Amino acid sequence: MERQRAWYRFNYLLDALPEPLREEQPCSAYFVLTGRQGKELLDVQQFVMWLWWTGRAEEARHALSLLWHRLSGYASVPECVSRWAGWSMLGLGLFEMVAQQPVIQNLYPAWIQVANWFGGMPLPPWGGYNTLLLLTKWAQDLVEGRRTSGVIWRALLSMSTPDEERMFYTLLAASVGIGRAAARGRLERWLSSSGEWMFLPYLHLLCLAATRLHWEPLAWELWRRIDQFDVDYPRKTELYRYMQAAFPAKQG
Repeated sequence: MERQRAWYRFNYLLDALPEPLREEQPCSAYFVLTGRQGKELLDVQQFVMWLWWTGRAEEARHALSLLWHRLSGYASVPECVSRWAGWSMLGLGLFEMVAQQPVIQNLYPAWIQVANWFGGMPLPPWGGYNTLLLLTKWAQDLVEGRRTSGVIWRALLSMSTPDEERMFYTLLAASVGIGRAAARGRLERWLSSSGEWMFLPYLHLLCLAATRLHWEPLAWELWRRIDQFDVDYPRKTELYRYMQAAFPAKQG
């Protein structure tokens, strides 16, 4: 009910815009979300999220692909919609798809680098403070035994959400051993309270860190959740080999 009221308020505010503003960006892009077509698009978006969080990842990927194909037919879409779509592509493991989207490339180039890394490519020379890219770089350096002090500092400055903080402190424990018990307790509580379906890149990077820390039960629980996304990608194969080397008695 609250979502429906918000949608009506959104339509009311757009209707109240002066005529000159209706033709200008970014205002004009939001008219894609008005009227019957807008309600249909938002309903599909909600459907994608419902599929994702109820464990039907393959169906969610299919629905998201169809929705993005439809959105791509418009002259422009709001940046918030492109952001949600790109983030969802990453979260559901559509790494190749997100890497091929010019709109997302222009808006969020760091996400393209992350998607390409999960697809098996090395991270290029980088800069800036995109948190997901920094965490990915940090995990890669951790596995390859490289110094991470610069990445740690940038990640500390850039993190802003509870999920990012959880990632930061787990990777910190894996890198320098600080706060290992607290990081493990934080990760265990998160896994016990957040359900089965999460953001796939976070699960992958946490699994790398847990393996590095030799938290074997936690690492295999994270792997189980990764595997339930039912999507193959090069870094997943690499992760499994890394885990087998760390826990040779375990056969997955």
